[in-house]
Amino acid sequence: MKIKLAKFNDFSKSILPIEADLLKSHCKFEDDEKNTIFWILLQNAATLDHNQSYSESIDKRKYSFLKLKCTQILEELDVDKILEKIQVWEQGIILDKIEKDQEKACLSLFKNSGSNHFHFLKLYELARVYRHYLLIRMKLNDYQLVNNYITKFRSSYLRATEINDKLNESTVEIVKHYIKNAETDKRWFEWLSEIFYDETLDGQSRVLAWIRLIFIAHNRKHYDMLTDHFHFFESKIKAGHFYSKRILTNFYSQYVLYHAHYKNFKQAIYYGYQSIKIINNDSLYYINNLSAVLLRAKKAATALDILKKANSLAKNNSNEHSKIGHAAFTIFAYLELGQYKQAQNHAYIFYRAFRNEIVEHRWQLFFSAYFKALLINKEYLELIKIANSCHLIEKDKAFHGHSLYRPTIPWMIALAKYKTGMLSQLQLEINIKTWNNNKSGFTNTNQIADLNELTSKVMKA
Repeated sequence: MKIKLAKFNDFSKSILPIEADLLKSHCKFEDDEKNTIFWILLQNAATLDHNQSYSESIDKRKYSFLKLKCTQILEELDVDKILEKIQVWEQGIILDKIEKDQEKACLSLFKNSGSNHFHFLKLYELARVYRHYLLIRMKLNDYQLVNNYITKFRSSYLRATEINDKLNESTVEIVKHYIKNAETDKRWFEWLSEIFYDETLDGQSRVLAWIRLIFIAHNRKHYDMLTDHFHFFESKIKAGHFYSKRILTNFYSQYVLYHAHYKNFKQAIYYGYQSIKIINNDSLYYINNLSAVLLRAKKAATALDILKKANSLAKNNSNEHSKIGHAAFTIFAYLELGQYKQAQNHAYIFYRAFRNEIVEHRWQLFFSAYFKALLINKEYLELIKIANSCHLIEKDKAFHGHSLYRPTIPWMIALAKYKTGMLSQLQLEINIKTWNNNKSGFTNTNQIADLNELTSKVMKA
C-alpha cells in the first residue's frame, strides 16, 4: 500500500535539530498552510517520539515546494556542497570546459569572501589556477579581480598553510602520547583552542583543531575542559558557518560521549539518535556509541535492535575498529537480555572470521564480551584456550598502566582457571581483592560492580 506523503515524511525525518534552527532563520512564508507544514517540520525535528502527522488535505504541491525550498537553503549553507562546487570549477578550468554560470559563481566568491571563508585554502589555490586561465584568454577584468584576491590574501594563505602543517605536527604528538599513555602537553590544548576560536581563520582549520581538542579530552577523560568549546561550536553551526550534515552528525556523536561521561543518558541517547539519522562513512561508529549508551541505560533490547539493523553496514565496513565494536556491543546486548547461547554463537562466528583483526585492534573490548559469554555458559577451558592462543596475558601486561587499562581480561581468565582447578580459591580471592583496591584501572565504579557480580555468578555455578 502506498504511503501518502511518503517522500515528505522521509525528508522530514532526515532534518536534524540544528538544521531546523537554520531553516527557521532563513524561511518566511505568507501562505498559512505552508507555515503550518513548516512549523510541524520544525517541531518534529526537535523530538524523537510522538511526531505530529502532516495533513493530507493540504495541496501536495505545497509539500513539494517546502521540501525543495528547505533543501535549497541547506545546500547553499552546506560547506561540503560548497567544496564540491569549487572542485567542479577547478576541473572545468583545468580541462577548459568551465561553463558561464559557473564562472559567474566562482568570480562572485572571490569578490565577496575573505580569509575566514570555510574553504579559504582551497579557494586560494583555485585562484592561482584560474589566474592562468583568465589571462591567456584576455579576460583582463576577471583576471584583475582574481589577481587582486591573490595579492590581498597572500600573507593569510601563508599563515593558513603554516597552521595546517602545525596541526599535523600536533596530531603526531597527540597520537604518540595516546599510544604511550603519556600526558599531552598542555600547550597543545591551549594552541588548538586559540586556532579554534580565531575568527580570522578558515573554518576547515578551525574544525581540524576542534577534532584534535576532542581527541585530547577523550584521552584524558576530562570532558569538562570542552564545555565552552561545545557551546561555541554549536553556535557556529547554528549561524551557518560550520554547517554540513557530515560535520553536524559528527558534532552530535561527540555530544553523546560528552553527556554519557556525566551519566546524562537521556541527553546522550537523544544526540545519539540524531547522529545516526544520516548514513555516511562514520555511521557504524555512531551506532556503536549510541548502543553503548543504551546498554549503560539498561535499554538492551533497543540497543540490540539498532545493532541488528546495522548488520549489513558492519559487514561491508572497512573500519576494523568500528566492525569489532559492533560485534562486541551485540554480544553485550544478548548477554543483558539473557540470551547467553546467542551471545556465545555470535562471538564465536565473529572470532573465527576476524581473529587477527581483533587481536590487532580491539582485543580488550571484544574479549571482555566473548569471555563473559563463555563464563556464563561454563565454557571455561575454551576461554583459557583462546586466552593462550591470543597471548592475552602478555598483551594485557604490555597494556598495563595505560589510561584506558582495566584488569577485566586477567580477572575473567582467573575465574576460568579457578573453575578448572588451575587456581586455588585463595589465589583467586587475593587477585580479586587487589583488583578491587586498585580502582585506577577502571573509568567508573560500574565496571567493578559488574565484574564482582559476574564473579559471584560464576562462583555459584
